[in-house]
Amino acid sequence: MWKNGEERPPPRVGGDIQMRALGMKRRGSRVQDAGSGEAPKHEDEAKQAEQEVEEAEQEVEEAEQEEEAEQEDEEAEQQQEESEQEMKKKWMRQQSRRREWQQLER
Repeated sequence: MWKNGEERPPPRVGGDIQMRALGMKRRGSRVQDAGSGEAPKHEDEAKQAEQEVEEAEQEVEEAEQEEEAEQEDEEAEQQQEESEQEMKKKWMRQQSRRREWQQLER
């Protein structure tokens, strides 16, 4: 028991704690040595894989944006064609009405 009444935590024992070298975070080559300045090989591979994933995601986003732009263009063209057809129909109706009036006037 400690002076404040709390129980003392269990001692920190084990190979990982006792065999730790000065400047090392953990035993082994998994973690960067404080003095070497080089990242371990697995960290480089992880960073490279992460970059590849990011690049692939960017490519997918770009492809989706291009697809959306193409779809918008197609929709705009379709709307323009529809409006042109409507204008033609109106013009044809006007022409037919003019002809009818001309025939009635005669």
